[in-house]
Amino acid sequence: MTKLEGNERWKTKMIMTEHVEQYEEQDDFISYYKIFFRGYQERFGMTRDVMRAEISLQLTKYTSDLGTLLKESQQ
Repeated sequence: MTKLEGNERWKTKMIMTEHVEQYEEQDDFISYYKIFFRGYQERFGMTRDVMRAEISLQLTKYTSDLGTLLKESQQ
């Protein structure tokens, strides 16, 4: 159990870019990140497949939203 588990305040806070540091450790296509926030330090990793899927979902959502806005502005 880490220091962050069970801490309800942690769940409601967003992590700012300045609190995240990517470091070059890759095992089996996993990119690891360190997070420094309020005195805590945690590490997590994401695979390339997860990153690609999330990027694809976000781009699809943004494109759909943009298409909707363009259609509304033409009417």
